[in-house]
Parts: sequence; structure tokens; C-alpha cells
Amino acid sequence: FPANVIGLLFLLSTQALRGSVAVDWNTLSECLLLVQTWVVGNEHAMNVPAWSMSCLLFFYLIFPVILPRLVRLKTATLQVGLLGLWILSAVVLPELARWPWGFDPSDWTQHLHTSPLLRSAEFVLGMGVAVLVAMRGKPPIWWFRLAVPLILGLMFFTPSETMAVNNGLFAPFTISLLLAFVNPGPLLERLGNSGPVRTLASASICIFLLHMTWINLFKGWVLPHLHLEWDLWTLGLFLTLVLTSSVLVDRFICQPLSRLPLNRG
Repeated sequence: FPANVIGLLFLLSTQALRGSVAVDWNTLSECLLLVQTWVVGNEHAMNVPAWSMSCLLFFYLIFPVILPRLVRLKTATLQVGLLGLWILSAVVLPELARWPWGFDPSDWTQHLHTSPLLRSAEFVLGMGVAVLVAMRGKPPIWWFRLAVPLILGLMFFTPSETMAVNNGLFAPFTISLLLAFVNPGPLLERLGNSGPVRTLASASICIFLLHMTWINLFKGWVLPHLHLEWDLWTLGLFLTLVLTSSVLVDRFICQPLSRLPLNRG
């Protein structure tokens, strides 16, 4: 929530600087509460990347309800259930885009891609895989060496329009990538636990919620004002500003707020 509020304030501030001050208060309320993806047509309102955080809020709410039930399942039952969830997210949900049921087709298709209720199938898949790892142990290190290059290559060459409605079809590949990082080997494990990597990991949500406003600010004001184009130098400046601002917001605002007594217990 703190990162979401900072992201909205940053967006509204840049819009005000550019002369755009019109605000729909109902939409602003939805975005502040992170429930914009629960409404058809409002998924990408205001700070667009926040749609993912809206889904995340929904997932956090269902997590304590679903996890104990997954833990009680037998391994075979859990595996069959995960296969069923994948079929649901990969086949059934995209087919819903063919029947808009009175909604504007573009809004309905976008809602299918961002709806937390529909995307929760993928989230529960991840929970189930975590339970399986807890039951059966980590995959061998050769999994990392084989899975990472294969899956990253697949993701690189997959056309973006393939995932226009819902990318649940690729859940087995993303799960394989996650499993590979469960046991990456001692060298990468030390790298992952290093200070810089942990700092960036902690700031990842801030990076996600601030980067789009930085992009619009660069495209709409910084580059035209300085008569510059996108190149390696301006890209480096852009990345530096995004990472620096995100780390500072996380370090001095989000982390202190997360340690308040309200969040304990």
C-alpha cells in the first residue's frame, strides 16, 4: 500500500506539472484501495502497473484460506488438482473472450487478462508447487542448468500477442523456471543473498509502480525538452533514476511503515 500511494502521488504530480489536473475521484478511490482490477474497464486506470498489485492484494486475501487445504491433500491429489488448474487458466479462461456477455469486447478481453479472480488459478498453482517442494525436497541442480536457458529462450522468442488474453498457457514454463531457482547452486545462492541483490529485491514493487511514470516523464518532457532521443546514455539515465528513486522510497518509506506495530502479529 505505501508503494502504491507513492506511485499514485508521483503520477499525479507529473500530470500536474504537465498541466493535466483532472481526477476522477471514484477511480482514484479504487486505485488507492487497489481494487481497480475488480471492475471491468478500470483495470489499467491511472498508474497502469498497479493492476498487478491489485491482483496481489486479492491473492494475499485468499492465501490463508487456501494454503491449509493444499497442505492436507495427498501428493497425487495435489498434482491432479494442479493439472486441472493449469487447464483452467490455459484453455477455459481464454475461451471466455469469445463470449463478452454484454460487455464491450475490448474491456472484457482486458478484464480476462487482469481479473484477480481469474488469475488466482495461476497463483494457486504456485502455492501448490511450493507445497510439493516442501513435501518432496528441492529439485537437483541440473534442473537449473537445463531449465533456465531453455525457458528464457522460449520466453524471448514467444510472440507477445500470444499472451494477449491470458498467459496461463505458459504456467508450466514459468513454474519450471521458479523450480530451477530453488536450487541454483552455491555460487548463485551467494549472489542472491548479497546486499545489492537483496536491496533491489526489496525495492522490486516500488520499481514496478514507479517505472511507467518515469517512462512517460522521459518521453513527454525530459527528452523533448533537452532535444534528446532514446539511446544508451538516456536509457542509462532512465534506469538510474528508476532504480535510485525506488530504492530510496523502499528504504525510507515502505520499510519503516512495514515495521509499525499495526503490521505485527
